[in-house]
Amino acid sequence: MLLAGVLVIALFTWAGCGNGSSSTDEAAEEDSGPAYTIGEEISDTTIAVILESEYGTDTVQTSRFMSHTRMATQSVPPQRRAMISDSLVHSSVLDQLITQHVVTGAAKAAGNSADSAAVEQRFQSTMQRFTDEDGNVDEEAFDNALASDNLSRDRLRDMIATQLVMQEQRQQIMEDAGPPSQDSIQAVSERNRRFQAQHILIQVSDTAAEATVDSARQVAEALIDSVESGVSFDSLAMRNSDGPSASDGGRLPPASRQRLATPFADAALALEDSTDVTEEPVRTQFGFHVIRLLDRGEPADTSRVRQALTQQKQRQAFQDEVETLRAESDLVVRINPSVVKADPAQSE
Repeated sequence: MLLAGVLVIALFTWAGCGNGSSSTDEAAEEDSGPAYTIGEEISDTTIAVILESEYGTDTVQTSRFMSHTRMATQSVPPQRRAMISDSLVHSSVLDQLITQHVVTGAAKAAGNSADSAAVEQRFQSTMQRFTDEDGNVDEEAFDNALASDNLSRDRLRDMIATQLVMQEQRQQIMEDAGPPSQDSIQAVSERNRRFQAQHILIQVSDTAAEATVDSARQVAEALIDSVESGVSFDSLAMRNSDGPSASDGGRLPPASRQRLATPFADAALALEDSTDVTEEPVRTQFGFHVIRLLDRGEPADTSRVRQALTQQKQRQAFQDEVETLRAESDLVVRINPSVVKADPAQSE
């Protein structure tokens, strides 16, 4: 991969937020469409995208757009590339171009710019990757690499400056997001508690006749009576369970709530003590379960949960800010459909 490509991929990898999912149910319930206007299609084959807003106009040449798509594809592991469509790649690149336009535009409007010394330092660091057999910088090889991606030294410096501005803006937005609440940390920690249970499954499908369902329920109820009368749970599971864990007395490996059917996890964690058994059969998509709690386990480590929630909150803050900038900047997106295989309305 060419060095210019490394820079572009880094820029697009962390800058993207338009395709992220919201962490709130309210946001997921409403799809208000793209936070910008879709303008008239472009017919000039040399131009792929034009972005116009209160921050100015960015014209993306076809050669530049195709370089971005090629580099974005190269950033995907080889074994997964066959599963990535051109439309998906183009949509992702378009989304990142939009993000770059509004974020850097807002930064410049606020008087923020990249430090020229920091730009030059990163430029020189990039150039240092091209050396000859004596370990000296091979400027010709460097320039050839840039040219193969339709870039010049000045254009690469511009890209580095854009990257630095976006990094600074993103960092500031994330810092302003603040930490997650202690209540949310405790709730997520509890949801990720790893516990262990054993069960006896009486299998019956969701579409089974009512008489079949009733019969399965009665079998499960009889097994609960047997456990309460002192019969070994292990032996009952070995003889009666339809689950793959029957040979091990119905024992399941330790798991968090998310790894198990919700009714099963709720019922197991509702039990007070180890060795308690559900008073009624528990119905899931697999059938009826008689559940015995073996170990309530411990909630997930709160420090790791705090770190994960902090990162999630920061990503969401950046995404929300980008959506606000898109909506408030009077952004108009124009594409050349013969070049860009993406629907702007779907790029978010």
